[in-house]
Amino acid sequence: MGCPRVSCCACGALRPASAFSRHQGIPGAPRARPGLDHQACQGYVAVSKTARNLDPLLAPKSFVVVGASAQATRIGGRPLHMAQAFGFQGKVCGVNPKYTEVQGFPCYPDLSAVPFTPDLAIIALGAQDVLETLKQCVAKGIRAAVVFAGGFAETGTDEGCQLQRAIAALCDATGLLLAGPNGIGLVNVANKSYATFMSAMLESPPIPGGVAVVAQSGGACIAVHNSLHARAVGENYILNTGNEICVGFSDYVSYVAADASTKVVAGYIEGLDGSDGFVEQMIALRKRALPTVLYKVGETSAGADAAASHTARMAGSHSVFKTALKQLGVMRADDMEQLAELAYLAQFSRRTAGTRVGILTTSGAFAAILTDKFVAAGLTVPRLSDDLQAAVRPHVPAIATIVNPVDITANVVNSPDGFEDGLRVLLQAEELDTVVFFSTANLIDGLTPQLIRAVGGSGKLLCVLVTGRCKRVADLEAAGIPVFNDTGRGASAIATIAHWNVQKEKWQHWPRPVEQNLVRREAALSLLGKARAGGRRALNEKEGKEVLALYGVPVPKEGTAAHAQEALRLAESFGYPVVLKVLSPDIVHKSEAGGVRLGLNCAAEVAHAHDDILGSVYRHCPEARIEGVLVQQQAAGGVELLVSCAQDPIFGPVLTLAAGGVAAELISDVVQRVLPISVREAGEMLAELKTYPLLAGFRGAPVANFDAVAETLAGISQLGMELRDDISEIEVNPIIVHPGAASGGLVAVDCVVKLR
Repeated sequence: MGCPRVSCCACGALRPASAFSRHQGIPGAPRARPGLDHQACQGYVAVSKTARNLDPLLAPKSFVVVGASAQATRIGGRPLHMAQAFGFQGKVCGVNPKYTEVQGFPCYPDLSAVPFTPDLAIIALGAQDVLETLKQCVAKGIRAAVVFAGGFAETGTDEGCQLQRAIAALCDATGLLLAGPNGIGLVNVANKSYATFMSAMLESPPIPGGVAVVAQSGGACIAVHNSLHARAVGENYILNTGNEICVGFSDYVSYVAADASTKVVAGYIEGLDGSDGFVEQMIALRKRALPTVLYKVGETSAGADAAASHTARMAGSHSVFKTALKQLGVMRADDMEQLAELAYLAQFSRRTAGTRVGILTTSGAFAAILTDKFVAAGLTVPRLSDDLQAAVRPHVPAIATIVNPVDITANVVNSPDGFEDGLRVLLQAEELDTVVFFSTANLIDGLTPQLIRAVGGSGKLLCVLVTGRCKRVADLEAAGIPVFNDTGRGASAIATIAHWNVQKEKWQHWPRPVEQNLVRREAALSLLGKARAGGRRALNEKEGKEVLALYGVPVPKEGTAAHAQEALRLAESFGYPVVLKVLSPDIVHKSEAGGVRLGLNCAAEVAHAHDDILGSVYRHCPEARIEGVLVQQQAAGGVELLVSCAQDPIFGPVLTLAAGGVAAELISDVVQRVLPISVREAGEMLAELKTYPLLAGFRGAPVANFDAVAETLAGISQLGMELRDDISEIEVNPIIVHPGAASGGLVAVDCVVKLR
């Protein structure tokens, strides 16, 4: 039987080899807890090259090609050809018993014959020869290797998995740094080291610059490079991570971020696990204000193991990843071209930008088009104040429209100085965060001096959108003005960086330290321990609510009835109406099993409901453990919310807030946060719900007690953090929020708690 397919850590979906770290998908390998080490994040400083010295791998002073070829077009020949083409200054040689010289470099029969110790070995051999060659590298004292070959864990075979495990063990035991296997290599532009067989490096030679490309796919690596090159954007690193046996995506990011020449990190991700320090590294980049743009494909479920719950069905990992990037201060691209566009625009991030956009245009049509695009992207195009309109009016043609957009028409050619003064007024206006100018190429070429002078006195982002090909793009960019030829892509990129500027400030102090209440935690662990002692992997509803109550979540009066007479006694003590529910840790959705009866108003109804529930449940779930019937005081009506906390394999505990009740899965109204969150941040989650107006007095209804709801969410956040190692998922559905700020707030009516 073959080795199990290397698969997504949560959902089991097959992924390409480039998505895997050393241990991922290999049977018997260790896995770290996912998510954030909050103590480690306090005072976190970006990992430097000295913390784990990757210089031999990424900035070698010498290298050897094992499997060297005299043909420059072959995999074993390209690194040698590029060393000549790009002028690598260090020692270079080949290993191949067929030759004594290859492409002008000395060649030796084996590694032991090489008269010096190279920093890096580039291994251009088949998978079957890689392990032995790596052992020879270690014996030679070589500290790093790049392996191009495939045929390892990505094949899904026993042989491939075993070979990858053996190589990982060698790297662990010896400290050998290894890029790959199954990768196309590494490029350090400034060092002129091209440990790669990418022909794109010869077809479109990298322009020295500040964008570091790190990609988990060779094809993506080439695509991003080609897009950046077409835009004349300079790069300093182009790195394909391969199978990540010993050096992972975050390791590469840490290295390039520590290089002062890096101005932007552009990454392509197919898969991560929770052990590679991704979250901590992104926090470090956010603290250093180093712009980072990521494009992630695929969906890694946020708790796919809990597929039976509402939350896992509604909130896959793609949404969690998007949420997490906002909190981490990372820009997210939707495709390869946008990744390149954002990397280009991020080079201008020293200029401030925000969500209030001023549009200056020579076209009425594009005034409307751009307004639509920016508003659809979540920006505002605010009407200019009367004072600002009055300040702009003297500098624009009499027929201009100046409410925003400001349509100056093509008559601007008759008064270019007025254009400069009017633009300067907009750039200095406090009511605008970002300014965009749209026109044709010939007009922009003619107005370039005015654009440059106007922006020179402002720190605000000014972007030019153009139809046609400008001749003076380089002059504009040198002055700090980005230029876009595609209006749609330009507007999308501008919107992304505007939101990024807001989000990175909003989340700059996240995650805040979490103070544990040890007494409360021990009480909760005692409840969990009793369930485990009984061989259970979930709490029953009553136990779950007892845990919630420890964290300040309001719950209704309720009790467990072992028989109908006890149910009657409890109902009388609570007062009617009451609700009866089956109590079982094995039944997640009680309504579907006929295990719930609502609105019971008398003893006869309670007695009948008790027997009816048990009969229905035994028919639907004959194997379920029944621990009695829960009698609960029926909550008053209100707005229903669903709140859950589940473990994401990358980011750890994630809080989901959504429209609640039995229709939760039918309403796409979901807001998420990676934990922890504060009471203020919980209130912001509420305001993002589409159904928020129902809580805010829609059509004259009483306004809900927002403070009570926010405090409840923050309490569940605290629960999720304190019990992260003990609870895999908790779902509260519904929480009923009562109308009126003084009515007591809310009550958690039902819950599911699953144990690790």
